[in-house]
Amino acid sequence: MMSSSFDKETLEFIASWAERIAVWFAFISAGSALIFVIINRPLKKLEATERREAQQKFEELEARNLELEKSLAPRDFSSIDPANKEKFDAILGKMNALKGFAGTEVAMEVIPDFEARRAARYIVSEIEQKGWKIVSIKTEEENIRDGVVIWRHSVNPLTNPLGPKNPDAVRSEESANAIADCLKALGWQGVEIETGSIANISSPLYIPPNHVLIQVGFKPSSFFEPEVLKRMRKREDEIKNKIKNQ
Repeated sequence: MMSSSFDKETLEFIASWAERIAVWFAFISAGSALIFVIINRPLKKLEATERREAQQKFEELEARNLELEKSLAPRDFSSIDPANKEKFDAILGKMNALKGFAGTEVAMEVIPDFEARRAARYIVSEIEQKGWKIVSIKTEEENIRDGVVIWRHSVNPLTNPLGPKNPDAVRSEESANAIADCLKALGWQGVEIETGSIANISSPLYIPPNHVLIQVGFKPSSFFEPEVLKRMRKREDEIKNKIKNQ
């Protein structure tokens, strides 16, 4: 049998150091695992936070893109989506409510703009189907605000103040409210109701009883408005709706 080239002491020395190295590697491995666990936990939280922030930014950007798309899209009645049954039924109910004011006489004024004329045609088509009577359609270049302004008859408070209201005067007010509610439900912006001149027949803004004047201007673009104005406009609409529902 061939004897080892190392003596006993040398072999014991090598074995001792091998054992120490093995122990060191075991400690290093255990320490690395512990460090990994300690570092990995907050790292995962940080990654989760970054994913949430990225998702939030994506959703905000998507909402802004959708807002821009709506701002640039022409006004029409295509926002009626049967898939959203609750919204669909609400809009359909407001559109059908227009039938209750059949016979209301309407004067239309629209600026010489393609999109505005298109929007006016949608209004005319809808209210004619519901029995409203279009008495005139004129092109106006001045004194028409952006959006849609619906002028209604103004009752003279000095005329029979204690007596019953003129049914045709009430009809003018309720008709204006009905068409405004319909357009707002469809998502049209800048829809407002104004009161005409009181008993001044010569005024261009005198609205006879049982009449409304609908003015169609440029489509408002709220996308480029400062956030402060958007919040003010939203708050104003909330106050108007609250007063209206009282």
